[in-house]
Amino acid sequence: EMRHGVPTVHKKFGEPVAILAGDILFSKAYQTLVKTKHQADAVQNMVSRLASACVEVCEGQMLDIKMAESDDIPTRDQYITMIRKKTAALFDVSCAMGAICANAKPNDITNLSNFGLNLGIAFQITDDLIGVMGDPTVTKKPVGNDIREGKKSLPILMAIDAAQNTTHYKNILDVFGNHRSSKSKLNKAVDSIRSLGIESKVREIACTYANKADKRINSYTNDTKKEIESLLGFVVKRSV
Repeated sequence: EMRHGVPTVHKKFGEPVAILAGDILFSKAYQTLVKTKHQADAVQNMVSRLASACVEVCEGQMLDIKMAESDDIPTRDQYITMIRKKTAALFDVSCAMGAICANAKPNDITNLSNFGLNLGIAFQITDDLIGVMGDPTVTKKPVGNDIREGKKSLPILMAIDAAQNTTHYKNILDVFGNHRSSKSKLNKAVDSIRSLGIESKVREIACTYANKADKRINSYTNDTKKEIESLLGFVVKRSV
């Protein structure tokens, strides 16, 4: 009902209006593409890539829903596959389309595409960490909300695995997927996750994907490269 401290569209204006607003924005993206002055083959390439990315996002969201509904605990590889589709696909296509608009060579488009893919994975891993342990006064989200919702994000998966045979295990599972959990139990679960040192481990994994992204732009030397590199550092260190 709230996103970043403001009411969501469906809460403020109703679900029909929210659905229509989403449909309009979706259509506007393609409308903008076909109105550009780029060559026809470039426009066709961008439209094709964006359409494929939108399909991947929907597939990733469906994987996320199925993971939440299942009693099984997904593997790290399954989680990465889900966020690669759900989030990183849009980073990937955005970077690729930027390169296409700049009339870049095929190798440069591939480099920027892979840069975006790994940046997106690093972003989502960090975002999931913030969803578990973020400061609600900064994030504008309830602390530990993802635990109560039963989201099988990487920080929660790692915490459950690391908590085996400890008192932390009960603290986490008492809250995991339990929408009626009290605030005190939720705080106890978050404290347990902190005690397990999950934050540093998760940020380390996010850094591996940021490093993969960085390698894709190693061969470039202009000022823009420095700006993009600072973006990578922000993504893995951010608290909001």
